[in-house]
Parts: sequence; structure tokens; C-alpha cells
Amino acid sequence: MATNYGLQEFSTQESVNFGAYKDWNWEILDLSTDETDDTSTYITADNPAKKIVLYVEPTVTGVSSLDVNDLLTMTLNGKTDAHKKIKIDPNDLPFTLVGIQLTSFAIQSKTGESSDSIALLSFH
Repeated sequence: MATNYGLQEFSTQESVNFGAYKDWNWEILDLSTDETDDTSTYITADNPAKKIVLYVEPTVTGVSSLDVNDLLTMTLNGKTDAHKKIKIDPNDLPFTLVGIQLTSFAIQSKTGESSDSIALLSFH
């Protein structure tokens, strides 16, 4: 099966299968340390994700600890080149990414604080 090329590179059956999920995982990623990657434990080469959703961690008060200046940087599939990273701000949440097979996922905050975290829902 083609990897990392998007849905247009798959055969018709592979493309249909790409929208079918056999498992899902939910985890909280810690953003408390400035510019330090926190990686997903569930997204691996042996268990690639077909879709991810990033959203603010639910709290009792419903108030996010992420500030507007908390620029988030995602690293997909271990690509460390600066031009291969996706940057979003908390106002863009929830953020959904589909159409790419993810074998690893990491995220960091530009200005981490002790209570900063983000929820990651991954579909495999």
C-alpha cells in the first residue's frame, strides 16, 4: 500500500479502506515545557493513524489553559525539517488531519505553562 502520499495515490479499494477504522485511542499530551516535543504513544509504525483530531482538554470549568500566544507545532512522521512542521494556534482547535498515514506524531508549545495540555484522538 502506498504510504504518505494522500488519498489520490491509493487504488480505489485502498482509498475506501483508508476511511475505515479498526481502532481508536485518546490521550492527553503535555505541553508544559517550552518547545519540547510530547509524542503520541499510540501512533507508531506498527499502528499508524489514518485520522487525528486535536482539541482542548475537557475540564470541569470548561476553560482552556491554552493562551492565544501558545503557538503549537506538530511534527508528523518524524520529519524534522522546519518546512515540514505544521503550526497552529489554540483558536484553530479543534484541528482535524486526514489523508495522510501517520507513523509518528509529536507536538510542542512555544510558551508552555504547568497546566498546558492538549487532547489527541487518533483513528487507526
